[in-house]
Amino acid sequence: MGLGNSCLDQILALDPFPQPGTSTPVLYSVTAPGGQVASALVAGSRLGLRTRFALRIGDDEAGEQQRAALEREGVDLSLARKRAGVPSARALILLDVARGQRAVVWNTDTRLAVAAAEVSREIVAQARLLYIDGKDGEACLAASRWARALGRPVVSDIDTPTPWSAELIGQVSDCICNREFLPAYTGIQELEPALRKLAGEGPRMVCATLGAEGALAWTEGRWHRAPGFSVNVVDDTGAGDGFRAGYVYALLAGWPIEARLAFANATAACVCETIGAVPSMPTMAQVRQMLARFHASGPWERAC
Repeated sequence: MGLGNSCLDQILALDPFPQPGTSTPVLYSVTAPGGQVASALVAGSRLGLRTRFALRIGDDEAGEQQRAALEREGVDLSLARKRAGVPSARALILLDVARGQRAVVWNTDTRLAVAAAEVSREIVAQARLLYIDGKDGEACLAASRWARALGRPVVSDIDTPTPWSAELIGQVSDCICNREFLPAYTGIQELEPALRKLAGEGPRMVCATLGAEGALAWTEGRWHRAPGFSVNVVDDTGAGDGFRAGYVYALLAGWPIEARLAFANATAACVCETIGAVPSMPTMAQVRQMLARFHASGPWERAC
Protein backbone atom coordinates (compact mmCIF):
# COMPACT_ATOMS: atom_id res chain seq x y z
CA MET A 1 0.00 0.00 0.00
CA GLY A 2 1.34 3.41 -0.97
CA LEU A 3 0.66 6.77 0.61
CA GLY A 4 2.10 9.93 -0.91
CA ASN A 5 2.93 11.85 -4.04
CA SER A 6 1.60 11.50 -7.56
CA CYS A 7 1.90 14.20 -10.19
CA LEU A 8 1.96 14.93 -13.89
CA ASP A 9 5.49 15.68 -15.11
CA GLN A 10 6.38 17.95 -17.99
CA ILE A 11 9.95 17.18 -19.02
CA LEU A 12 11.88 19.81 -20.97
CA ALA A 13 15.05 18.46 -22.59
CA LEU A 14 17.78 21.13 -22.63
CA ASP A 15 21.26 21.28 -24.13
CA PRO A 16 23.12 23.27 -23.00
CA PHE A 17 21.61 23.43 -19.53
CA PRO A 18 20.93 27.11 -18.78
CA GLN A 19 23.03 29.06 -16.32
CA PRO A 20 21.85 32.25 -14.57
CA GLY A 21 21.45 35.05 -17.09
CA THR A 22 21.40 32.73 -20.13
CA SER A 23 18.71 31.18 -22.29
CA THR A 24 18.52 27.90 -24.19
CA PRO A 25 15.99 26.33 -26.57
CA VAL A 26 13.94 23.27 -25.64
CA LEU A 27 15.07 20.28 -27.70
CA TYR A 28 11.85 18.40 -27.02
CA SER A 29 9.13 18.13 -24.39
CA VAL A 30 7.54 15.03 -22.87
CA THR A 31 4.49 14.92 -20.59
CA ALA A 32 4.19 11.80 -18.45
CA PRO A 33 2.86 10.71 -15.06
CA GLY A 34 5.31 10.72 -12.18
CA GLY A 35 5.62 11.34 -8.46
CA GLN A 36 7.56 9.42 -5.82
CA VAL A 37 4.95 6.97 -4.64
CA ALA A 38 3.08 6.67 -7.94
CA SER A 39 6.27 5.75 -9.82
CA ALA A 40 7.39 3.25 -7.19
CA LEU A 41 3.99 1.53 -7.21
CA VAL A 42 4.04 1.24 -10.98
CA ALA A 43 7.49 -0.33 -10.73
CA GLY A 44 6.21 -2.72 -8.07
CA SER A 45 3.29 -3.69 -10.30
CA ARG A 46 5.59 -4.31 -13.27
CA LEU A 47 7.82 -6.47 -11.08
CA GLY A 48 4.82 -8.61 -10.20
CA LEU A 49 3.59 -7.19 -6.88
CA ARG A 50 -0.01 -6.31 -6.11
CA THR A 51 -0.08 -2.58 -5.38
CA ARG A 52 -2.66 -0.23 -3.88
CA PHE A 53 -2.52 3.57 -3.78
CA ALA A 54 -4.41 6.16 -1.74
CA LEU A 55 -4.25 8.52 -4.75
CA ARG A 56 -5.47 12.10 -4.40
CA ILE A 57 -6.10 14.14 -7.55
CA GLY A 58 -8.04 17.22 -8.58
CA ASP A 59 -10.96 17.29 -10.98
CA ASP A 60 -8.88 18.26 -14.01
CA GLU A 61 -7.17 16.71 -17.02
CA ALA A 62 -3.84 16.34 -15.21
CA GLY A 63 -5.53 14.27 -12.52
CA GLU A 64 -7.32 12.13 -15.05
CA GLN A 65 -4.05 11.37 -16.82
CA GLN A 66 -2.50 10.26 -13.54
CA ARG A 67 -5.45 8.05 -12.66
CA ALA A 68 -5.66 6.48 -16.12
CA ALA A 69 -1.93 5.71 -16.20
CA LEU A 70 -2.02 4.01 -12.80
CA GLU A 71 -5.10 2.00 -13.73
CA ARG A 72 -3.42 0.79 -16.92
CA GLU A 73 -0.53 -0.50 -14.81
CA GLY A 74 -2.83 -2.51 -12.58
CA VAL A 75 -2.47 -0.34 -9.46
CA ASP A 76 -5.52 -0.78 -7.19
CA LEU A 77 -7.18 2.64 -6.87
CA SER A 78 -10.05 1.65 -4.59
CA LEU A 79 -8.69 4.13 -2.02
CA ALA A 80 -8.39 6.96 -4.57
CA ARG A 81 -10.33 10.18 -4.10
CA LYS A 82 -10.92 13.25 -6.29
CA ARG A 83 -10.87 16.71 -4.71
CA ALA A 84 -13.39 19.04 -6.36
CA GLY A 85 -12.05 22.44 -7.29
CA VAL A 86 -8.43 21.52 -6.45
CA PRO A 87 -5.68 21.45 -9.11
CA SER A 88 -3.83 18.17 -9.46
CA ALA A 89 -0.14 18.05 -8.63
CA ARG A 90 2.30 18.95 -11.39
CA ALA A 91 6.06 19.05 -11.79
CA LEU A 92 8.32 20.74 -14.31
CA ILE A 93 11.49 18.73 -14.92
CA LEU A 94 14.46 20.41 -16.59
CA LEU A 95 16.54 17.63 -18.13
CA ASP A 96 20.24 18.23 -18.79
CA VAL A 97 20.56 16.08 -21.92
CA ALA A 98 24.37 16.04 -21.84
CA ARG A 99 24.49 14.48 -18.35
CA GLY A 100 21.09 12.80 -18.08
CA GLN A 101 20.42 14.69 -14.84
CA ARG A 102 17.49 16.88 -13.94
CA ALA A 103 16.23 19.73 -11.81
CA VAL A 104 12.64 19.62 -10.59
CA VAL A 105 10.17 22.42 -9.90
CA TRP A 106 6.90 21.17 -8.45
CA ASN A 107 3.57 22.29 -7.05
CA THR A 108 1.22 20.18 -4.90
CA ASP A 109 -1.83 21.86 -3.40
CA THR A 110 -2.08 21.14 0.33
CA ARG A 111 -5.76 20.23 -0.16
CA LEU A 112 -4.62 17.07 -1.96
CA ALA A 113 -3.21 15.65 1.28
CA VAL A 114 -4.69 12.43 2.65
CA ALA A 115 -6.27 13.08 6.06
CA ALA A 116 -5.43 10.90 9.05
CA ALA A 117 -9.13 9.99 9.31
CA GLU A 118 -8.94 8.46 5.83
CA VAL A 119 -6.63 5.65 6.99
CA SER A 120 -7.49 2.89 9.45
CA ARG A 121 -6.14 -0.28 10.98
CA GLU A 122 -8.44 -2.29 8.71
CA ILE A 123 -7.05 -0.68 5.55
CA VAL A 124 -3.42 -1.08 6.64
CA ALA A 125 -4.04 -4.68 7.74
CA GLN A 126 -4.90 -5.59 4.13
CA ALA A 127 -1.35 -4.76 3.01
CA ARG A 128 1.85 -6.76 3.43
CA LEU A 129 3.91 -3.54 3.46
CA LEU A 130 3.37 0.21 3.76
CA TYR A 131 5.28 2.60 1.47
CA ILE A 132 5.34 6.31 2.32
CA ASP A 133 7.07 9.54 1.33
CA GLY A 134 6.03 11.54 4.39
CA LYS A 135 4.28 14.27 2.39
CA ASP A 136 0.92 13.62 4.09
CA GLY A 137 2.35 13.88 7.59
CA GLU A 138 -0.60 13.00 9.83
CA ALA A 139 -1.90 10.23 7.56
CA CYS A 140 1.57 8.73 7.06
CA LEU A 141 2.17 8.73 10.80
CA ALA A 142 -1.19 7.13 11.59
CA ALA A 143 -0.75 4.46 8.90
CA SER A 144 2.85 3.76 9.97
CA ARG A 145 1.81 3.23 13.58
CA TRP A 146 -0.89 0.77 12.48
CA ALA A 147 1.59 -1.02 10.22
CA ARG A 148 4.23 -1.45 12.92
CA ALA A 149 1.60 -2.57 15.44
CA LEU A 150 0.53 -5.21 12.92
CA GLY A 151 4.12 -6.29 12.30
CA ARG A 152 4.19 -4.89 8.76
CA PRO A 153 7.37 -3.33 7.33
CA VAL A 154 7.27 0.41 6.58
CA VAL A 155 9.57 1.57 3.77
CA SER A 156 10.11 5.29 3.33
CA ASP A 157 11.21 7.82 0.73
CA ILE A 158 11.39 10.95 2.88
CA ASP A 159 13.43 13.48 0.90
CA THR A 160 12.73 16.74 2.74
CA PRO A 161 12.80 17.41 6.51
CA THR A 162 9.37 18.41 7.84
CA PRO A 163 7.88 18.86 11.32
CA TRP A 164 6.72 15.23 11.01
CA SER A 165 10.05 13.71 10.03
CA ALA A 166 11.47 12.71 13.41
CA GLU A 167 8.28 11.09 14.67
CA LEU A 168 7.69 9.40 11.34
CA ILE A 169 11.21 8.02 10.98
CA GLY A 170 10.75 6.46 14.41
CA GLN A 171 7.96 4.33 12.90
CA VAL A 172 9.85 3.36 9.73
CA SER A 173 11.44 -0.09 9.52
CA ASP A 174 13.46 0.45 6.33
CA CYS A 175 14.50 4.07 5.79
CA ILE A 176 15.90 4.82 2.33
CA CYS A 177 16.97 8.40 1.67
CA ASN A 178 19.05 10.31 -0.84
CA ARG A 179 22.47 11.74 -0.03
CA GLU A 180 21.12 15.30 0.24
CA PHE A 181 18.53 14.49 2.89
CA LEU A 182 21.04 13.24 5.45
CA PRO A 183 22.90 16.48 6.27
CA ALA A 184 19.69 18.49 5.96
CA TYR A 185 18.00 16.29 8.56
CA THR A 186 20.83 15.17 10.86
CA GLY A 187 23.09 18.23 10.62
CA ILE A 188 26.01 15.85 9.91
CA GLN A 189 27.91 16.18 6.63
CA GLU A 190 29.76 12.85 6.71
CA LEU A 191 27.76 9.99 5.23
CA GLU A 192 28.42 7.16 7.68
CA PRO A 193 27.94 9.14 10.92
CA ALA A 194 24.74 10.62 9.50
CA LEU A 195 23.38 7.16 8.68
CA ARG A 196 24.32 5.89 12.13
CA LYS A 197 22.44 8.79 13.72
CA LEU A 198 19.40 8.06 11.54
CA ALA A 199 19.52 4.39 12.57
CA GLY A 200 19.48 5.47 16.20
CA GLU A 201 16.02 6.97 15.71
CA GLY A 202 14.35 3.62 15.19
CA PRO A 203 14.70 2.07 11.70
CA ARG A 204 16.16 -1.44 11.57
CA MET A 205 17.76 -0.59 8.21
CA VAL A 206 18.95 2.78 6.92
CA CYS A 207 20.23 3.30 3.40
CA ALA A 208 21.56 6.20 1.36
CA THR A 209 21.16 6.11 -2.41
CA LEU A 210 24.31 7.46 -4.08
CA GLY A 211 23.45 7.67 -7.76
CA ALA A 212 26.07 6.05 -9.98
CA GLU A 213 28.01 5.03 -6.85
CA GLY A 214 25.21 2.69 -5.79
CA ALA A 215 24.04 2.56 -2.19
CA LEU A 216 25.32 2.31 1.37
CA ALA A 217 23.23 0.66 4.11
CA TRP A 218 23.58 0.05 7.84
CA THR A 219 21.66 -2.77 9.47
CA GLU A 220 22.20 -5.28 12.28
CA GLY A 221 25.45 -3.59 13.28
CA ARG A 222 27.11 -3.86 9.85
CA TRP A 223 27.79 -1.73 6.80
CA HIS A 224 26.72 -2.96 3.37
CA ARG A 225 28.01 -1.15 0.29
CA ALA A 226 26.47 -2.03 -3.08
CA PRO A 227 28.14 -0.62 -6.22
CA GLY A 228 25.99 0.94 -8.92
CA PHE A 229 25.61 -0.28 -12.50
CA SER A 230 27.44 1.71 -15.18
CA VAL A 231 24.86 2.57 -17.83
CA ASN A 232 24.27 5.30 -20.38
CA VAL A 233 22.12 7.71 -18.34
CA VAL A 234 19.44 9.23 -20.56
CA ASP A 235 17.30 10.60 -17.71
CA ASP A 236 17.67 9.88 -13.99
CA THR A 237 14.10 10.98 -13.20
CA GLY A 238 12.51 8.25 -11.10
CA ALA A 239 15.74 6.32 -10.45
CA GLY A 240 15.26 6.59 -6.69
CA ASP A 241 11.66 5.42 -7.02
CA GLY A 242 12.84 2.42 -9.02
CA PHE A 243 15.49 1.67 -6.39
CA ARG A 244 12.90 1.60 -3.62
CA ALA A 245 10.49 -0.54 -5.63
CA GLY A 246 13.27 -3.04 -6.27
CA TYR A 247 14.14 -3.02 -2.58
CA VAL A 248 10.50 -3.57 -1.61
CA TYR A 249 10.19 -6.52 -3.98
CA ALA A 250 13.34 -8.11 -2.56
CA LEU A 251 12.31 -7.41 1.03
CA LEU A 252 8.94 -9.10 0.55
CA ALA A 253 10.71 -12.00 -1.14
CA GLY A 254 12.80 -12.47 2.02
CA TRP A 255 16.17 -11.91 0.35
CA PRO A 256 19.26 -10.94 2.38
CA ILE A 257 20.37 -7.31 2.46
CA GLU A 258 23.12 -7.78 -0.16
CA ALA A 259 20.61 -9.16 -2.67
CA ARG A 260 18.07 -6.46 -1.82
CA LEU A 261 20.57 -3.70 -2.57
CA ALA A 262 21.88 -5.31 -5.77
CA PHE A 263 18.36 -5.83 -7.12
CA ALA A 264 17.39 -2.27 -6.16
CA ASN A 265 20.48 -0.84 -7.89
CA ALA A 266 19.69 -2.82 -11.05
CA THR A 267 16.09 -1.55 -11.04
CA ALA A 268 17.33 2.05 -10.70
CA ALA A 269 19.84 1.55 -13.51
CA CYS A 270 17.07 0.36 -15.84
CA VAL A 271 15.10 3.53 -15.09
CA CYS A 272 18.02 5.74 -16.13
CA GLU A 273 18.05 4.35 -19.68
CA THR A 274 14.60 5.77 -20.57
CA ILE A 275 12.98 9.22 -20.38
CA GLY A 276 10.30 9.90 -17.78
CA ALA A 277 9.39 8.49 -14.37
CA VAL A 278 6.40 6.16 -14.74
CA PRO A 279 7.23 5.25 -18.38
CA SER A 280 10.75 4.14 -17.43
CA MET A 281 9.85 1.74 -14.62
CA PRO A 282 11.16 -1.70 -15.64
CA THR A 283 9.67 -5.18 -15.73
CA MET A 284 11.19 -8.18 -13.97
CA ALA A 285 12.64 -9.35 -17.29
CA GLN A 286 14.40 -6.02 -17.79
CA VAL A 287 15.88 -6.02 -14.28
CA ARG A 288 17.12 -9.57 -14.73
CA GLN A 289 18.70 -8.58 -18.04
CA MET A 290 20.48 -5.71 -16.30
CA LEU A 291 21.82 -8.03 -13.61
CA ALA A 292 22.91 -10.61 -16.20
CA ARG A 293 24.62 -7.87 -18.20
CA PHE A 294 26.92 -7.28 -15.26
CA HIS A 295 27.24 -10.98 -14.39
CA ALA A 296 25.43 -10.58 -11.09
CA SER A 297 23.91 -13.78 -9.71
CA GLY A 298 21.42 -14.07 -6.87
CA PRO A 299 17.96 -15.15 -5.74
CA TRP A 300 16.31 -13.13 -8.55
CA GLU A 301 17.26 -15.97 -10.90
CA ARG A 302 14.64 -18.10 -9.16
CA ALA A 303 12.02 -15.36 -8.79
CA CYS A 304 8.66 -15.77 -10.53
